Amino acid sequence: MVDFTKIMISVAERDKLVATYHNQGYVKVADAIPIEKIQALERAINHVAAEFSEKNEDRNEVGIRIADTSPHALHEFTQVLRMSPEFHAIETELQKVVRYIYECSTVITIQSNILMGSPKDNTLFDWHQEASYIAEPDEFVNFWYPLFDDASEDNGAMRMLEGSHIDGTLPYNEVRKPQENGPDIVEQIPSNIKTLREECREVRSTISRGDVIVMHPDLVHRSSDNRSESVRFTGTTKIAPIDGIEKKVSDIVDIPH
Repeated sequence: MVDFTKIMISVAERDKLVATYHNQGYVKVADAIPIEKIQALERAINHVAAEFSEKNEDRNEVGIRIADTSPHALHEFTQVLRMSPEFHAIETELQKVVRYIYECSTVITIQSNILMGSPKDNTLFDWHQEASYIAEPDEFVNFWYPLFDDASEDNGAMRMLEGSHIDGTLPYNEVRKPQENGPDIVEQIPSNIKTLREECREVRSTISRGDVIVMHPDLVHRSSDNRSESVRFTGTTKIAPIDGIEKKVSDIVDIPH
C-alpha cells in the first residue's frame, strides 16, 4: 500500500503509485483522507440519522430500517449527506490524489455518493466496469473508501480482478435484477467474465478508514455481501483530470473559461 503522506514529498513514491495503478488497474493509498475530515462527516451523519430516527433509533438502526423498507427515504438520507460540506471536504482530498497521478492542475468530480449496505442488502452489483456506465470523459479515476468502519471480509470489502483493465472497456451482457422495495437494477456484466475470473487474480480491498482504493475505470470489480451486524457506510467518488480535455466533459459540466 502506498502512503499518501510520502507521495507528497517523494517523487519515487509517486512513481510507484502510478506504476502500480497502471499495471494492476488499482492501487491502495493509505491515509488519503485525514481522519478529522472523516470524523466531521460522521458527526454530520449522526445528526441526519437523528432526524430520520423513530423511537430513539441509533444510526445503525436507522440505516437498516430505511435501507430495507424505504428506497425513497434511503435516497433522501444519502442525498442530504452527499451534498454536505463535510463530504465535499473529502472530495477535495481525493482530488489531490488525481492531480498527483496525472500531474495536472485541473480536475473535476463527475460523480460522488455515499452508499449504505445493510446486513440484508440485496442490491449488490455484480462484476462490472465503471466505464460501461460512464461514457465520458474517457479518463477518470474511481475511488472506493470505507467511512466509519475498516473494510473487512465480514462487512463487504470491494472485490477486484487484478489486471482486468488491460483490454479496455469490454462488451457486456445486460442483466435485470428485480428489487423487492424499489426499481429494477440493470447491470452490465462483461461478456467474458468467466474467463476473466479464471485468468485474473481476485483481490479484496481490506483497508482502514482514511485509506482509499484508486481504481482504473476499466477495472472489473464488484460489491461483497455485508455479513456483519452493522450498516456499511462507504464512499464512491469519480474524478477526471480535465487539463486539455475540456471538450470531452463540456456536456457534463459548464466549464468556466
